[in-house]
Amino acid sequence: MGYRIYLGKMQKTTTNSLNKMNINILLDKKKKDEWYSPMDEVEKDIYEFGKYVEWTDGDFKKYCKKIILDSKVEEYIEGDFYTINKDGLAFIIEYYRKAVFNSYEDMYLTMENTIKGKINTKQKTNEIFDHIRSMTLEWANQPYTLTEDKNESIVSSWKYEYAVFELARIYQIFEYDKYDMVVYGY
Repeated sequence: MGYRIYLGKMQKTTTNSLNKMNINILLDKKKKDEWYSPMDEVEKDIYEFGKYVEWTDGDFKKYCKKIILDSKVEEYIEGDFYTINKDGLAFIIEYYRKAVFNSYEDMYLTMENTIKGKINTKQKTNEIFDHIRSMTLEWANQPYTLTEDKNESIVSSWKYEYAVFELARIYQIFEYDKYDMVVYGY
């Protein structure tokens, strides 16, 4: 399956406990459960970003706060594990919006210039048809879920076009005063 990035929620008290975790506490936990990882403390997965995540570098880092503060404990963490605030989630949503806009703008300009006879790029045209085919398959498989539970996902797609709506829903309903929003990967 490979490495994937997730968005989860964790009680603020749990985050505080993990902030204070030292190597002795971790080793005690590992004696009871050899597979234990501090990531096990994430209460619930609320979104799976998937494998190919490009927003984790650069400007995004200013929204991240390490959960594990002890460097010896941190050595046992294999992957991403940090909290983000509301602005961090807004950054991801905007990243996806811009990616969708740029993609559609590029397709539009390619088609417009092809129709006007200014360019004749078979590769670009094939990319547009591939996108249309991909979206057709997406809609054949119903990229949404009808649910009355406001805490359950309404989107069942990793495509940015749909993910932005699911992330906006999470942005609106997340209980920021009770939970920390956690980004983690393994």
